[in-house]
Amino acid sequence: MFTPNLAFGELSNLTNRSETFIWIIVFIIIDTSIILSKIKKKNCFSLAFPFKNGQFLVIDGGDGKKSYFSNYHYYGWKRENIKNYYSMRFATDIIKLNKYGFAKSKILSSSNEDYNIYGERVYSPVEGEVVEVILNEDDNIPYGKLPNKSGNQITIKNGNYYISLYHFKKDTIVVNLGEKLKVGDYLGQVGNSGYSSRPHFHIQVVYSEDNNYWLGKGIPIIFNNRYPVKNCLINA
Repeated sequence: MFTPNLAFGELSNLTNRSETFIWIIVFIIIDTSIILSKIKKKNCFSLAFPFKNGQFLVIDGGDGKKSYFSNYHYYGWKRENIKNYYSMRFATDIIKLNKYGFAKSKILSSSNEDYNIYGERVYSPVEGEVVEVILNEDDNIPYGKLPNKSGNQITIKNGNYYISLYHFKKDTIVVNLGEKLKVGDYLGQVGNSGYSSRPHFHIQVVYSEDNNYWLGKGIPIIFNNRYPVKNCLINA
């Protein structure tokens, strides 16, 4: 507005300022949504952490309805017109870091064995009855073509809450349908089966008053009073 010999400056300058102002507003909205997604919810379902040794990183977690950038599960599946996106509102993905803070031993590796969490032993985070088991799906090649299915999984029923654990390694699950579990019981090993681009562990809690839990209500979780949001570290 104070350019010499030009009243109010050039029109292009005003346009650029308008675009800048719009982008500032967009980033404020995005940042606010991320902050809101990481605020601990009331009435979280308490779980024991399913791993025993090492440092782990939450790569997706928090309220996915508040922010896609914190937790893609809600809007990612909603965009695909999948009806069960609401049950995944608080779904959490976890990887393991080595002592140097890396998730894998080689960059852009296509071998599952190069990912620190692959083969990690998984323990039951809750007591309850096993109501679903899938154990013989092949592991994917990292960042290859993905099958449109959940892969090897265990679902544990605790009252009207269904705790689902996904992406187990093929033929490593040791529990059976109908088995009663206690916290800390050994379940199997982390793999890369189902809709998984690289080895990681997926866990979610759903409230449902019938057996059609996949379309139930997603419930926020805590691990030993720790709310798992994107980029938080958890030491086991």
